[in-house]
This record gives sequence, structure tokens and C-alpha cells, in this order.
Amino acid sequence: MSEVHTLFGATGAGLVLADSVSRAPQSVTIPTEALNEYRDYYRHVDYILEAVEAGPVGLVRGCQELSALQPKAEFHMDWMCRHHLDDGLFVRLTDGPEPATWVVATEKRSELFDTTERVHLADALVPHFQRALRIQHDLSEATHQIRNISSAMDNVTRIGMAVVDCSLSVRYLNTAAENIVRGHDGLSIRDGTFVFAYPAADAALRSGINAALGQAKSVVRGATSMLCPRPSGLRPYVIHVLPFQHVTAPLAEARALVLILDPDRHPQPDGDLLRQLYGLTTAEAAVAIRLMQGDGIKPIADSMYLSAGTVRTHVQHIFDKTGTHRQAELVRTLLAISL
Repeated sequence: MSEVHTLFGATGAGLVLADSVSRAPQSVTIPTEALNEYRDYYRHVDYILEAVEAGPVGLVRGCQELSALQPKAEFHMDWMCRHHLDDGLFVRLTDGPEPATWVVATEKRSELFDTTERVHLADALVPHFQRALRIQHDLSEATHQIRNISSAMDNVTRIGMAVVDCSLSVRYLNTAAENIVRGHDGLSIRDGTFVFAYPAADAALRSGINAALGQAKSVVRGATSMLCPRPSGLRPYVIHVLPFQHVTAPLAEARALVLILDPDRHPQPDGDLLRQLYGLTTAEAAVAIRLMQGDGIKPIADSMYLSAGTVRTHVQHIFDKTGTHRQAELVRTLLAISL
């Protein structure tokens, strides 16, 4: 914008984004005092931009024509004239309820500012500003979507998720995956890539990522599953490697999704969730969770200070409400909803 206002021989230039409530100056080069006053108050009474925002997109308009709409207005007398910004050019760049306006502002001179040469120059720049705004909008939308996806992946607390590129560099880890690699129990990250305590697991992951990215001998990209042994002696991590992007993505942009599951971290559904999904009572939900943990009727009865008959009644109600018939079937159902 500094180059633009110099090119036009003006005092300043900038973009002003509007919404249903107010206006937000962006990349503005007018004097700081004038800008602060505009943001604090005068943006709300800017009848010049109000007229431009109500007009056609792409039309270059001169300030003299616009200021004549309300020559004695507070905005014109107390802000424009006082800060020597009472001439210039204005163009509405975008359509829709939240227009963007490009402004070139300067002091009023004996000769008109909106000469044919300046208007033609502004006309030539308008498509470039419009394209820049479209790119900015697309980047903003993409950033917003990435943040939403990242937030959603972080909310999956029992499955580690990582995104890996064709050079095996880790581009993203959700919180669950970060916790796993911090444990250094068979799997960690060094210099931005996964490192395994056992070479065979490292080779298997590399092979799986190559398959997911289409770099393996197979023409079709596919999923790979593997085990990651752990020095601690706990059961191995289960790792699934999946294609993460459309098959037509260039190799340099291709990504693989790595899912890391810890079998020793028993998923357990929340009692409130069981009550919400299946209509279980508080007692029934507690019994269902104990059954999932492998407890029998007597241990459940003893720990909950209930009779064995009452626990059996709760179990039958749980089977009826969840549509299951045996403890193993109930456990499979509860495991599925806990993930």
C-alpha cells in the first residue's frame, strides 16, 4: 500500500473491510492519529464508504463526487478535512454483504485528484486487488479447516494420530500421539521422523508409508497394519498406516495417516454416555462398566454392596437395553462406543 499511495501521489491508501456492524481498516498507510480516530469513532459515521459499499463493484469513484452527498457532515468536516484526507479515489472490490473497499486518500488540491490517468491506473489495479482478496479468503478458509481438523483429531484421546509425508517426516501429531512418543517405549521421534527401538518395526513402518503413498510396487495405494514391540514389556502398540489424501495428489504433497493404539490402555465408556445412548440407570451403567472390565456377578455385588440377585437383574436389563445376550457381546459393544 505504501507503493500504491506513492504511485498515485497521495497521502495514504488501504483496504477497508465491512460487515453488518462496522468497518475494519487493513494495510492502511494514512497517518497513525487519523487511523486511530477512524477506528475509535469515525468508521461508524463514514458516509463516503457507505455510498461506495452500496454501489457497483469495480467502479472507480472520486472523493469530490462522494463528499458532495453530505458536505457539512461530521465525518467530512471533523475528520477528512482536519487530517487533510478530503480527496481521493474509492473502489468497491467485492460483492456480498461484507464488501471490501480500496481507498486512495489525499488532501484536497486546486486540481482534481480523479484525473483520467489516475482513474485508468486504478482500473488496471482493481483485478489484482480482487485476486489478492480471493487468495486471502481461500487461505483463511484453509487455515480454519486445518484448525478444525486438528481440534477434532486432538479430541480423539485414545488413538494416537500422526500425518507423515513422503520423506517420512512427521507433519502432525495429535495429543494422544504426542503422549505416546514422549514415553519412549519402543517409539519416539528424532530429527522429525519416527524412530523405533526395534529395526524390524522401523522397516515395517517405512514399507507401510510407501504403500500408503503409492511408492511401493503395488499400483494401488493401500493400508498396512503392524506391531511395535515395547521394551517395557507391555503389549506392543498396534499401528495402522492409511492413505491420507486423494490418489491424484503429487508425491511431494502426499501424506499418510498413522494410527497408534495402545492395547494396555483399556478404553472405558463414560457412565453418562451409557445412560444417554441406552437409557441405563446409574446402577446399570456402573454394572456394565464392571462387566466390561471382566468382573463376575459376585465381585460386582460385593464391591457395590448389592445382592447377587440384584446384580443379575441389572445385567438382564443391560442386555435388553443394549440388544446383547452375553457378556462377551456386551464387551464388544462397549469397546466399540468407547473408541
